[in-house]
Amino acid sequence: MLSRRHLRTKVMQALYARQQNPSANIIGIKKNLARSVKDAHKLYLFHLYTITRVAQYVFEDKKIQAKKLLNSIKEQDFITKIFENKLLQSIYTDVPFQEFVKKEKFQHLLTNDVVKKIYRDLVQDKAYIKYIENKDSKIKDDQYIIKFLFTKKMLVNELYTGILEDIFLNWFDDDDLAQAAVLNKITQYRVGGKGNYNIVFNESDWKERINFCYELLEKSIKHDETFVELVSQQLKNWEIERITQVDIILMKMALCELLHFPQIPIKVSINEYIEISKVYSTPRSKDFINGILDKLMKKLKSEGRIKKIGRGLVGF
Repeated sequence: MLSRRHLRTKVMQALYARQQNPSANIIGIKKNLARSVKDAHKLYLFHLYTITRVAQYVFEDKKIQAKKLLNSIKEQDFITKIFENKLLQSIYTDVPFQEFVKKEKFQHLLTNDVVKKIYRDLVQDKAYIKYIENKDSKIKDDQYIIKFLFTKKMLVNELYTGILEDIFLNWFDDDDLAQAAVLNKITQYRVGGKGNYNIVFNESDWKERINFCYELLEKSIKHDETFVELVSQQLKNWEIERITQVDIILMKMALCELLHFPQIPIKVSINEYIEISKVYSTPRSKDFINGILDKLMKKLKSEGRIKKIGRGLVGF
């Protein structure tokens, strides 16, 4: 599912939109933020659903090939290893995921022709052939082939991206987050991992995450002048207006967490915004943001203004 970094990114985008339209109503901004998080989560789940559909097509292919009665068919054409992939089995058996798929009618949104095209492209690739011929596959092999299917076959397929564009109105804005969530989910998989495949936001997950977004948004706005002043003090020979808007927003959000989110460790906050800057800002932004935040963290800490409790004390 969407990580805290993805949620921070959504808040950053909401703050950026507000900066472009200062008169925007905060209630409307919060509604748009909640809808945006929900849409990105749905897109992430649709990607996972498509992966499972492509893997399941091996059985359809087997039927088609059997009807043709072709003597030239190799035995490997009928190997169902991709379907039996342990990682995918965890998704197939995830009840909340299957219920979400049914509720959103994903099966009607993804045409069989698109699934077939992606599957055909996959099974002809050397990477897939190597995978099914490997008799001693490890979890890393299962993870690799699913990442390969997702990044090298699905995301470059124009028919598939066309479907995404038709279904998801903000596909262009949300897909980076959805893709990252899919890749994180694949990477995190471990056989028998306790609670590992909590794929869908359940009610408590949703409430906790959206409340985090709202709190970060509201406090970032409420204390904006304080954050601007703090950042400005660290800009030697620079006017704050000359710094990219995204960099300023990210630094202010980081300061918000340092000063007003006592249970979030300092390192977590700083590292998260540096990572976000790598994707959404300039190549030099990560070093710039890291330098400014490091100075501010030391200053605020020495002044006793950063107060952490519980988990937030890690590394304090």
